[in-house]
Amino acid sequence: MRSRIGLKVLALSFAMLAFLAASTPMAAQQRYVTLQNDTNITFREVHVSSVRDESWERDLLGSKYLRPGYQLTVTMPTGRWDFQFVDSSGDACILHDVIVDRDATVAVTTEWLADNCTFERSSR
Repeated sequence: MRSRIGLKVLALSFAMLAFLAASTPMAAQQRYVTLQNDTNITFREVHVSSVRDESWERDLLGSKYLRPGYQLTVTMPTGRWDFQFVDSSGDACILHDVIVDRDATVAVTTEWLADNCTFERSSR
């Protein structure tokens, strides 16, 4: 239950990122997206993939974890992306079609409700 709440919180934070993004993305510019984990959930994998891809890109964390109180900054081109966050039990929170067109820092907290996260076991 705790991991589902944390994953829902994460989903809402990226939904807010998509909401803040402008409607016309800039072509091929690099953007910094920082995720600040202010939950009590440890994430063991973070994947980002173009909305057109059928599979997830490599795990951005490698052998590390995104622990509570820590952050991850990703440099990525502008565009439309899917994000996957996997907790220590293997549950995945997937955010579909997130528009990235500016630098953004997203603070993930347990106070947010995550209404738009798709849950599944880690795979793609």
